[in-house]
Amino acid sequence: MHFKWRVGRKLKRLAGMGESSIKSLPTKYHAFRQRFYDVFDSHDETGAYIAFERLRPLIDRANKKYLTTLFKDIEAKSPQIIAWQRNPAIAPTNNKCENFHQRLQYHTSLKTRAKTIQGAQCIGDFRVYNHNFQQFPRYADELWEKRCKYKAWLQEDSKDPSLKGGSQFYFYEIGRVNEACGEYMAFWDEYLALH
Repeated sequence: MHFKWRVGRKLKRLAGMGESSIKSLPTKYHAFRQRFYDVFDSHDETGAYIAFERLRPLIDRANKKYLTTLFKDIEAKSPQIIAWQRNPAIAPTNNKCENFHQRLQYHTSLKTRAKTIQGAQCIGDFRVYNHNFQQFPRYADELWEKRCKYKAWLQEDSKDPSLKGGSQFYFYEIGRVNEACGEYMAFWDEYLALH
């Protein structure tokens, strides 16, 4: 399980809530959580060491075995966490994205709703949307290949000059496909993407 998820669960337990509670963490524990996040967001050993030393007194003051265990686990895995943060091929850690995935993972009412007709319809709509969205590049490539074949055919046999404008049809179609793809992308950015 991701360490940030574990931090959130243990701090909910410290706040007197259940670890798998879907309620958000009370505001007074946000600073405590941020101290943990500072460890994850440090890009070198020095930053991680400073973040650990800032976090250690809070762990000692809380005096809870599960927090101490979590702290030791993070301390043991810190070289891997730092190496992960240094890797330019991996996007930097995104708290909002991870929180979204955590809600999907543990939000039991989402799973329950998916069993209803409306929930199943919503999932079906998304699958259709995703299928259509993936077809745009393939269809645009097919149109481009047809246009290239048409132009090659015209060069071989161009008896009728009125056929020369036929390749414009493919330009028009590709433009239409790109416009529809842009509308799909705008819908994704507005309703489905993580901001």
